[in-house]
Amino acid sequence: MTYIRTARQREQSALNLPKDVSGKKNPRWKGGKYFNKRFNCWFIWKPDHPFAGDGKGKYVRQSRLIAEKYFKRYLLPQEEVHHINEDRSDDRPENLYVFPSKKEHTIYHNLKNKDKLVSNLLKPFQKK
Repeated sequence: MTYIRTARQREQSALNLPKDVSGKKNPRWKGGKYFNKRFNCWFIWKPDHPFAGDGKGKYVRQSRLIAEKYFKRYLLPQEEVHHINEDRSDDRPENLYVFPSKKEHTIYHNLKNKDKLVSNLLKPFQKK
């Protein structure tokens, strides 16, 4: 059985870097923000965030960080951020809606006659 190294492993061995050189210490550091084409969304490097990935994946979706900024608290793990216009790369606060659970988010997507959602991030800040 042959062992196939990942592209990252090949690059690290080519640069001759120790495996613990991550984040700002790495010469390939690009500012801690990257666009994930698979998920069609931005990820921000936040190693101190309680729900950041473990290991070297200390990134959080930008939409989640924006929602947390407006709610002035960390979102709970079960809370889901929905993009109203269905474009996950559009992280404007007026395009984000936070569902309290994955179940409610799924129910909304399965509705045939959906009501148009209005962002629940801006409600406390909108003038009446």
